[in-house]
Order: sequence, then structure tokens, then C-alpha cells
Amino acid sequence: MRRILNMPFGYKLILPYVLCLLLAVGTVGGFAYTNSVNSLKEKTRENIQGTLQQMRDNIRYHTDNIERISNMLYYNYSLQNALRRYDQGWYSYETMTKTLMPALENLLNYTGSNIGLSVYLQNDSLSEVFYYDNGQNPLLSTKRYEIFHLKRIEAEAWYRELRLSETMAGQRFWRQILRDEANGNISLLERMDDVQRGKSIGMIRIRCRSAICWTPWITVKLAATAHCVWLMEPAGWS
Repeated sequence: MRRILNMPFGYKLILPYVLCLLLAVGTVGGFAYTNSVNSLKEKTRENIQGTLQQMRDNIRYHTDNIERISNMLYYNYSLQNALRRYDQGWYSYETMTKTLMPALENLLNYTGSNIGLSVYLQNDSLSEVFYYDNGQNPLLSTKRYEIFHLKRIEAEAWYRELRLSETMAGQRFWRQILRDEANGNISLLERMDDVQRGKSIGMIRIRCRSAICWTPWITVKLAATAHCVWLMEPAGWS
């Protein structure tokens, strides 16, 4: 203390100046550092949002294309009229060859991607059309349609869990069913209605490759009002 009191007067004048200078430098430096960190965070956030927006747009482009195909089938009133007929013989053959099969063939031509279009019909007077794949994924090489009777899947656990009879008209589900997970596919499932009569007449299933309809092997779901991302393995949302 004596040494401080005995300091030369010039040093005593310099000391407050040095303290003020250090305080000013510290304040400016702290402000510059904080501003730099905040700017970096904001830039990183904008870059991430841009990347996620691009991913979402890419996913939406492919899913919208699949959903448009489902809409075209769902609102095909001439097809619905034909499926009301439970006549056997010539009428059944005419419905298949002149209405149902051409309609499905035209929908396949609507997209350049390989998809699998399956309809499950309550009308069992119509013949089934399907293929045997021997465990291979047909979407790797071709696109095609198949026709089944609904009773084939009514006892399946995944079908009962959908509770399609309780869903709203036009409600869709993206699910991995049957061999989808093993083949790297995902399916769009929707109840098929007779719109004019408000009656269910079957189910629509459209398969596509997960790596095409979604991001490769991982699905990204973006919250509509938040900057949050959920990553999904094939088993479900996490």
C-alpha cells in the first residue's frame, strides 16, 4: 500500500487511463465477439433452413406426383360406374378389358418413375391380375399394375390397423407393408370409394422406391410451423 501511495504522480495519472482503456477494449471486444457468434449462428440457421426447404420441396415434388395418380383413380367416375356391376361372363370381361385395365395402364404412363399400382376390389366378379416376383423387387426394372380381390388382405394386421372404414374420404397413409421394407419401397394407401354413392369399393395402393419418393433410406418430415426435423427409419417416426 505504501508503494502505491509513494508512486510517482505520473504513474498515478497513467493508471486510470490504462484501466479505462482496458475497460473500453474489453467492452468493444466482447460486443464484437458476441455479434460475430450471433451472426454465425444466424447464417448457419439460414443455411440449414435452405437445405431443409430444398429437401422438403424435393420430397413434396415426388409425393405430389404419386398423390395425383391416386386422385385420378379415386375420382374416375366411369370406373366407379363399371365397378358397381357384379355381372359375370361377358360383362365382367368387358369391364376388365375396356374400363379397368386401360385406366390403370394410362395412370402408369403418367409418371416416368417405376411404380407399382395395385387396386383391391370388393367386386369379386372381376378377375385378378397379378405377378409372381420370387422375392425380387419389381420396381427396380419396371412399372406395372395389379388387380386383387379385397378379401385377400382383410385379415391382414396392417390392413385392420388402417381402419379405412373409419377414415375420412380422400385420407391417405404412407406405410411400409408386406415386402416394402425388405425391397426398399414405400406405399401410398387410400380407400377407394364410389363417390356418388358414398360407399367403399376397395383400396388403392401405389408403391414407389423409398430412395426416389423420399430421401435415400431416411425419411425427413418437416414441421409446418417450426424449425424441427424428425428422422425416420423404416420402422416408424422417431
